[in-house]
Amino acid sequence: MSLGHDIEHITVSRSSIHRARVKNREEIAMSLSFKPEVPLVLHWDGKLLPSLADGRSLEERVAVLVSGENTEELLGVPVSADGTGQAVAETVLKLVRESSLEGNIIGMAFDTTAAKTGMVQGACIRIERALEKPLVWLACRHHILEVVLKDVFEVYMGPSSGPNIALFKRLQNRRPIVDQSRPQPLTPTALSSDEEAHRLEMLGHLKRLLDCGHHPREDYKEIILLSVAYLGGGVPTSFRAPGAYHMARWMAKAIYAVKIMLFHDQLEMSRRELAGIRRVAFFVTMVYAKYWNEAMIPSYAAKNDLDFITDVKRICDNGVASVAERAMRRHLWYLSENLIGLAIFDDRISPEQKAEMVEGMKRPSTTKNPRRPESKTPINLNRPLSAFCSVRSMQVLKSLLGGQQPTFLELSPETWNTDSCFKCAKKRAGVLKVTNDLAERGIALIQRFLGNRTKDERQTQFLLKLVRLHTKAVPKKTKAELKKKVLE
Repeated sequence: MSLGHDIEHITVSRSSIHRARVKNREEIAMSLSFKPEVPLVLHWDGKLLPSLADGRSLEERVAVLVSGENTEELLGVPVSADGTGQAVAETVLKLVRESSLEGNIIGMAFDTTAAKTGMVQGACIRIERALEKPLVWLACRHHILEVVLKDVFEVYMGPSSGPNIALFKRLQNRRPIVDQSRPQPLTPTALSSDEEAHRLEMLGHLKRLLDCGHHPREDYKEIILLSVAYLGGGVPTSFRAPGAYHMARWMAKAIYAVKIMLFHDQLEMSRRELAGIRRVAFFVTMVYAKYWNEAMIPSYAAKNDLDFITDVKRICDNGVASVAERAMRRHLWYLSENLIGLAIFDDRISPEQKAEMVEGMKRPSTTKNPRRPESKTPINLNRPLSAFCSVRSMQVLKSLLGGQQPTFLELSPETWNTDSCFKCAKKRAGVLKVTNDLAERGIALIQRFLGNRTKDERQTQFLLKLVRLHTKAVPKKTKAELKKKVLE
């Protein structure tokens, strides 16, 4: 009554409210229309989750999303028959066809697991064949770098016998008694002249990253802050409490390694543990942190892969360099004939080098698998990027332009920035998502809502679409964002 409503006209029955909620949820979800006019990249990831039917057995769910210029859309998180390449491909393709997006899909973003990348039975090759056109294969650059860090960590710290890492748990348990006001940064006097010059260069680079203020996730910002502190660039007023440290956590190894070295004098470690974690922290702060934070820039990928191998061999000891290089050589997707064309849009590359790349795109292909250089093939680090180009390198540019010819290649690279064709291709290349964070968020979404509001599969998919709708409408859960939305 206090709100001005007559209680006689208000439904208080739980069943009636539930039916109305189900009806409204379905009507809103069904009314959502997604008809993009831009090229799209297909993202997916799978995870074993409790069954809606009984909550005890496990079933494979696949989060399927698409991204493009100014757009991201969740297609669904359905159940897949299993996690094989065939079953996952069928699940992904079903949603693509239901949404009538076959003509928009130009590429795929994926983690580099065998079930996805296998050239015979993998999900990627099956999707490409089903859509009957060449697609751009965008291997997740964060996943690539995670594999590199994992290999380095396990060589010097040993593999974990379980999902958690004992040394990390030790830091987490002792955190309340650690004096955060006296961290121990890297000692410049212990470095060679080349290492000291690189430390100062890296410090300047990481500080500029902090100043830009754009950090997609809090742990991305944290690794920069920790690296700056360890390299002697100033200490944060406080350090975040140690978070998840299980083996599946992307940034756990990097973050924990640097934190442990900052406070190693207050922790109990064996000589072997201290020597190992010191090498890992040195690798993370002097090399890894920069490339991790630049991993989301598509045009940087090719040059950064070569520079990463060069830097790790120049700065780190032979043991770390050997392990890191070997791991990176298994994942040189962006130096492939198919993807090297993205480097055309890298502003760090000179016009002369770009002109050489254009000439390289006239050469015939020299490899059976143009998607990824073979890991056993020796790569001359002094080779220019043009040496990786072939006629196949034109395909990614055509895909960005909707099948049209990249006519800007006929012009001098000095004039490209004024050409409308180049500007269109560069803009679309800049929004390509070369990390699979989007699919990870889709998995996190289903984990949060699975079985919480409904046990019906169809209603679950409607619920996920509505949650994504509201998340896009109000991306930040702050009063300022809510007020802005109300005033619109």
